[in-house]
Amino acid sequence: MYHHTAPISSVYALRSALAVIAKEGVDESVHRHKENAKFLYATLKEHGLECFVEKEKWRLPCLTTVKIPEGVDWKGVIEEMRNQGTENVPEGQAIQDDVRSLLVPKFWLLIIAGPTVLAIALLAVVFTAFALPPVDLKARAPLPDLGAHQWSCDPAVMAKSKEVPKSVHSVRFADIKMIAALGDSLSAGNGANAYGPLAVLKEYRGLAFPIGGDMTLEEHITIPNVLKKFNPNLFGYSTGVGKWNSWEVSKLNMAVPGSEAKDMPVQAQRLVDTMRKHP
Repeated sequence: MYHHTAPISSVYALRSALAVIAKEGVDESVHRHKENAKFLYATLKEHGLECFVEKEKWRLPCLTTVKIPEGVDWKGVIEEMRNQGTENVPEGQAIQDDVRSLLVPKFWLLIIAGPTVLAIALLAVVFTAFALPPVDLKARAPLPDLGAHQWSCDPAVMAKSKEVPKSVHSVRFADIKMIAALGDSLSAGNGANAYGPLAVLKEYRGLAFPIGGDMTLEEHITIPNVLKKFNPNLFGYSTGVGKWNSWEVSKLNMAVPGSEAKDMPVQAQRLVDTMRKHP
């Protein structure tokens, strides 16, 4: 069997690489990269694994093809990696169902398809031995929240309608009692508070602009936080981090990362079912 490993979230990988080059210089970075590559392939060879590339110069510590011997207990390798502290990333809609992502400690986020974890397990052991610069989480911190400080509105605009509106054109902001959402990763809030590639898979629904209700308008601008100024009893907005089927987090936010227009009828039906379940 031949299996491939490769880094994901290339933006973070590129930024890290450029930072190392800027600090060490091109010559030193290339030299260390080559030395790491030699160490990687020597270690894989010791474990009876073969690496395949069309051209020798294409051999990189972060991208390789590994031959997995038949009969390998790859499930046992997964358990061993978990016991060693390697973090297992929850399945995300943006990634196919047969894919799992693993964070290699101190170095790289790798993605691997199907039962190919032996390659990742050995790469993890190798990479953790590399003398790489420490990761500066502050440099990868999310952008600060921009709240609407000293926000105010004319009291006449803040008031509810005296009678229940019979037309959508007559609805005032304070008349809105419930909010809901369908959509993709934007409404799911993927990576909205991420400190690195791993957290991009997390759904920060409470921070999503269309449907998030974390904090207040003075701290974080979202549509629900605006509407809460007009109606503090607004219902349906998301809070915290979680998936669409977590009622405590998602409420009426049915967005699923990776969704397309063709998926909206399914989300709409889920929304109806959820509203019936939680009248």
